[in-house]
Amino acid sequence: MFTLIGWFTKSSFWRRVLFGWLIVLHPKMRFGIFKVVGWIAAQFRFELNRNMLASFQGVFPAQTPRANERLLARFWQQGFQTLYELLIEMQGSGIPWYKIRCDGLEHLEATLRQGNGAIIYSPHMGNFFWAYAYLSERYACQTVVTASSKDLEPIYRSFGQRGYKGLDYDELPPLQLFQTLRRHLKNNGVVFLLGDFYRANFPQTELFGKPNCSPSGVVELSARCQSPVLPMCIYRDDSGDHRLKIEKPLEFLAETPIQNRLQLCVSWMEDEIRKHPEQWLYWFQLEQRWRENGQIDKVGERSEWNVARHIQTT
Repeated sequence: MFTLIGWFTKSSFWRRVLFGWLIVLHPKMRFGIFKVVGWIAAQFRFELNRNMLASFQGVFPAQTPRANERLLARFWQQGFQTLYELLIEMQGSGIPWYKIRCDGLEHLEATLRQGNGAIIYSPHMGNFFWAYAYLSERYACQTVVTASSKDLEPIYRSFGQRGYKGLDYDELPPLQLFQTLRRHLKNNGVVFLLGDFYRANFPQTELFGKPNCSPSGVVELSARCQSPVLPMCIYRDDSGDHRLKIEKPLEFLAETPIQNRLQLCVSWMEDEIRKHPEQWLYWFQLEQRWRENGQIDKVGERSEWNVARHIQTT
């Protein structure tokens, strides 16, 4: 998947050829074209599509093969539409703020009035890039990215040039990363974390009824800084506009173990993915996660648990 994204991001010629002319069309016509392109992409039975269809069957066992094929087509439709927004629309006239509506900002405002910062927790759904930009325009925001990916680097660079910065998980030492985010929260800032990143050395959780590995930074930061965790759903509606919905902070009992808090976050995320399955990015990787389940290194060098234990002693 990232290789496909990289092909578009690195070739300005093909971006203009395949996407550039769409900007002159009416939004409803563009939406129809993306729908057709998504259907065409779903017809090819290359390995990526086969793996995603298998994942759909595992998560939605009651669905018919035909329903899974329609879901695959909608997945590709959403993906091509996001690429168009990032590579063409944003580079031209900028982000169309009027297409983004956020419900629940009052929950974020109330949380910030407490003075301990706020952690926004979300899966990779919809145009999560624009969701972060929307919040960054209104609040002091910080996030964590994997900018070392050569395929995604042009997109991250474009956002950085607009002032939407992110900390690179693969470049910063774990302790430095954790402490930087902690200082940001202590200054009553907003930390935007995408909770469905996958590394084999992340703590083990359960996603879609099967073992998964999830980043624990959200609950570690929350416990360390007394910062509430506010779930946020991101999705594109039927008109092509973007909807952000910030919910009330998750409630963690003081005696609730960190692992249980993390699972609560992941369970919320699963519920949101099931509501808008075509808009979740990581379907392309889910089969790999299940395949690697028996080879999880729980104490790897980059384990966030190790980082947290080190912080507790410093």
